[in-house]
Amino acid sequence: MTRLNHIYTISRCTLAFVWLWHGLVPKLIVKHPDEVLPLLGMGVDKETADTIVMVSGVGEILFSLVLLLFWRARWPLWLTIVAMAGLLLGVFGTAPELTKGAFNPVTLNLLVIVTAVIALYSGNQESKEVNTT
Repeated sequence: MTRLNHIYTISRCTLAFVWLWHGLVPKLIVKHPDEVLPLLGMGVDKETADTIVMVSGVGEILFSLVLLLFWRARWPLWLTIVAMAGLLLGVFGTAPELTKGAFNPVTLNLLVIVTAVIALYSGNQESKEVNTT
């Protein structure tokens, strides 16, 4: 296995873990109140916000599986980048207080975006190496 394969595997598995963790732990198990703040900031009622968070938690868990099952597909990585950028902008617009905490969406989303870029780059470079040998 080449170094680029290792980088690709580490970054892809890390992304799958982040999606799994954030779908499962704060949304479904803990039901952390910060998860509904952006929705409440958009004027969504609490019951609907709780339902949206639960559904999005299941969606995130399923998406973590997509990242693993479609191992060489690039679209889940691009979707990760777009989703993280969009969610970050959404937090700034609806619940900016979340961006000021010690653990916050600015650093998390930026790291997830960069990890997806690393996976895109290393997967792309690895396939170029295979094609030239």
